[in-house]
Parts: sequence; structure tokens; C-alpha cells
Amino acid sequence: MFHRIVSTLRLAAGIGALALLPIGSAQAGACLSGSSCDFNLSNTNLLGVTSDITVNVNNTGANTVLTVTFNGSNATNTVLGIDQFGFNSDLAILTQASGFNSANCPAQGCQMDGFGRFVQEIDSPAGNLTTFSLTLNGIETLFTDNANGGEFAVHVRFEGCSFFASDGTSNNPTLPPTSCTGPFQTVPEPGTLALLGLGVAGIGYARSRLQRR
Repeated sequence: MFHRIVSTLRLAAGIGALALLPIGSAQAGACLSGSSCDFNLSNTNLLGVTSDITVNVNNTGANTVLTVTFNGSNATNTVLGIDQFGFNSDLAILTQASGFNSANCPAQGCQMDGFGRFVQEIDSPAGNLTTFSLTLNGIETLFTDNANGGEFAVHVRFEGCSFFASDGTSNNPTLPPTSCTGPFQTVPEPGTLALLGLGVAGIGYARSRLQRR
């Protein structure tokens, strides 16, 4: 009986240990020709700050149209607009929103804070748009991941503060600056959530095995 208990506990520990394995980056952003796809930029470079930003990839026409929309965040500061947008595509920009200009990105790409480098970036230093579109010179069906697992990133300005957001992972998340206000809460990293979930599952499995003995 003792050996069975030890064996069961070892199995539970093994299940929990799986959560400690590195979690791979997100899959590249695919959007087939003739489709319209949404990508959510919910990761920010400020711990506790959440955002809801959508990048829509519309491939239903002859050219890919990207539409970036700020839907809200838990920062109570007044939003001023998006002034930077980075994305991974080699296709030239055919048209873009008024006030935006293409950045001169080096061969390794433009750096978007801790979210890494992106192939292209457009900027509007005094930008006040919370939604805008740009058209690429052709159809882009695959936006590749950068080293941080992101295909897109934006910088949002507020009165008194700002933050970057992406669908990738930031290398250097920091605590919210005092100039940002809101009901901030520390958001668990995906790896932490996986660890908690698998740990609970392992304990439950061990208990069920013991109860059947």
C-alpha cells in the first residue's frame, strides 16, 4: 500500500512538473486569402495593465487591409490615440491613415519596447486615432512571429502615461507608473496559470487513486 501511495504521488508530481517546461511562442498569424481574421493584442509591457486592442486582417479583396482598433483598457486616464504600429510583413504599404509615416527600420527590424523587433513600423507622433487602417501592396496570408512570439505591436498614448501592447510576450514588464491610474491588478503570466492548473489536476488525480485503494 505504501509503495502504491508513493507511486501515485510521483505521478502527480510528474504531471505538475510538465508545467515547468518552456511554453512555445504563439503560432504565426495566418489569414487565408478570401478571409477576414482578428488578432487580439492583450499583452502589455506594464504588469497589471490590461488592454483590448484588435488587429483585423482583411484578405477578402485584392489587397490585405489591416485595421487597428483600441477597444479599451483598465487605465482610467483619457486615451489620446495610437502613435506607433509594428507588424511583420515584407509587403510594401500601398496606403495608410492620414498622419502616419513609415519608419526607417533597419534590416533586423524596428524595436517595439520589450516586445522585440518588427519588420515594419508606422508612426504618428501626435496621433489621436484609436482606429485606423492601412493597405498592403498585395495579399499577406502569413504574419510571422518575431523572437517574442508577436506578429503585431502598438504604442498607446494616454493623458499622463502610455504603454506598448502586443500579441507577443514582453521581455521587461514593469509595474504601472504612478502617472497611470486605474483598478490595476497583477495579471498572472500564462506559464503560472498552466502550473496552477496542472498542479490542481495532479492533486485531484492522486486523491482519486488513493480513494479507490
